[in-house]
Amino acid sequence: MKYLPTNTLAHFNAAPHTKPHNLSGLPTAVFAEATKLYRQTCGTMSPQDEAVTFYALNHAAGIIRKLFTPSEPLPECAQTIMAEHTTTGMNQGKRMLHYILLVTTREMRHLSESSVAPAFWNTFKLNHGPVSVDYIKNIASDGSETTAMGKYLNHPPNLTIEEFTKALSYAFHESHGFGGGFGGHPWGSIADAAHQMVTGAVSMETMVDTGYALAHNNGPMFNKGLMYDTLNKHLLLTILDVQRAGQIPNLLLDSGNVGGVIKPTAAKATVQLIAQQVPAAFKGWVDWHLVDAMRPSVEKLESPHKYDALKAAQLKLHPDSKPALPQPVVKTLGGQKIKITGELVVFPATSGKPAQVVPTFERVS
Repeated sequence: MKYLPTNTLAHFNAAPHTKPHNLSGLPTAVFAEATKLYRQTCGTMSPQDEAVTFYALNHAAGIIRKLFTPSEPLPECAQTIMAEHTTTGMNQGKRMLHYILLVTTREMRHLSESSVAPAFWNTFKLNHGPVSVDYIKNIASDGSETTAMGKYLNHPPNLTIEEFTKALSYAFHESHGFGGGFGGHPWGSIADAAHQMVTGAVSMETMVDTGYALAHNNGPMFNKGLMYDTLNKHLLLTILDVQRAGQIPNLLLDSGNVGGVIKPTAAKATVQLIAQQVPAAFKGWVDWHLVDAMRPSVEKLESPHKYDALKAAQLKLHPDSKPALPQPVVKTLGGQKIKITGELVVFPATSGKPAQVVPTFERVS
């Protein structure tokens, strides 16, 4: 790394995977060969374990960065945490990049060439060149997933990695030649994640962070039996909800294990280490009321009672965890203090127009 001595935040903050790097000009063949070699020894990992570990170490590293300046020597425990954070980020980034490149290429086999209008191929050729068009058509011509992957691994296109990932993204987003729950915009978003990373738009660390939330037409992207195994869709989505609420360390420290998420040993040890040094940093149990409150509105509509059982279990173990009632909003109107009590719908919502509402209030003496 760039910064010395190695016992400072400056050293760890310079880790390559935390910075964007523009790899646009590298041949796709370089990445294909690297993917082939990586698959020989990488084994498989649980996406749930990987996600919990990544987010726990990011949280721990964030606390270290608040406690120390970039150039001051770190105590041994802080060095241990930052070293684990760095190693984990680099390892997970490598796995996820190779995975995305391989599975997006494999998914392209579902493109039905006969279902795509000729105008698309003409525009594709104009914007991306004949090599891109020929390679995408070549993948789409064979329904075998093994053959599609083999074409990438053993016969990669004569394109730069920027050209290749951009072509994949364009075909997924714009071709309209996929059907039956295959390809399309969700897979375009997955290809976008790799494209943004290899072109230097985002760091590898950001790609990993984004990657755990990426999904195709039938759920999270990790169900392809390559480099990841034992996908549990429900648990992974729960982990993402817990992460949104900043509760991953509490999940690992929760002796009651409400929620039943497996606790990766290394991540748990790191969180326990920082909890010993900064006791006030965590509660030690998950605030499931907060997790539920921070879910997106659309998710709440689809699954309104998702966390009711976990909130009840939390209250049983921690009676003081009941959320505080919201405090009334107090404002000043015409020199008088008023308390906002709700809202009144003046005109209901109509097609193309939102509802018109006005606040209801009462004076505060």
